[in-house]
Amino acid sequence: DPNYSASDFGLTSGASAFVNSIVASAMGFLPDMDLNTIEKLMKDTSVKTSNDKGLINAYKMIRVVKTIRDELVKSGQAPTAKNIFKYYNANSKRLMNFDLEAERSFVEAKKLLESSGCDSHRQAIVLLRKAFLLSQKAKYAHEIIHLYEVDDAENSNISFFNSLIPNSNIEAMQKKSQTQGSR
Repeated sequence: DPNYSASDFGLTSGASAFVNSIVASAMGFLPDMDLNTIEKLMKDTSVKTSNDKGLINAYKMIRVVKTIRDELVKSGQAPTAKNIFKYYNANSKRLMNFDLEAERSFVEAKKLLESSGCDSHRQAIVLLRKAFLLSQKAKYAHEIIHLYEVDDAENSNISFFNSLIPNSNIEAMQKKSQTQGSR
C-alpha cells in the first residue's frame, strides 16, 4: 500500500507484537507458566492510568517472573504451572512491592539532578523511569514531567506521564508547587 507508513504499525498490530514479546520473555524464565498466571501477572503489574485503564509494564512483569523463578528454584520446588500459580498467589503482595528499590532510584536520580551535565540528566531520567515502573507513585511521574519540561522535550512525553497521574494528584501537586513558589 503506497499510503502505508511505519507509524501505521501502532494500534492492534503493534500491540500484538509487543504483548507477544513480553509473554515470550516471561516464558523464557518460566516456560511452564499457564495463561491464567500470565494474564494475572500482566494485570497486576500494569501501570494504572488516570482513566482506569492500564498499560503493560514489561519491566515490572519480568522482574516479578524472574523473582518467582529464582525463589522456586532456591526452595527446591519445580517451576511447574501449578507451583508457579500457587506461589504467585501466595506471595503476590511481596513480589509486587518494589517501593524501597523505587525510592532508592528516586533519591539517586535527585542527587544526579543536582549536578550539571547531560549525562547526569540522562541517568536521572533512566532512574526516575525505573522508579515509576516499579512503584507508580505520582511524585516519580511528576519529577519526570518536570525534567521533560526543563529539557524542553517533546510534549508527547509530558502528556504521557500526565495521563498516568490521577487528576486529584495533579491538582494537589499544582497547589503544592504554587505554595512553594510563593515562599
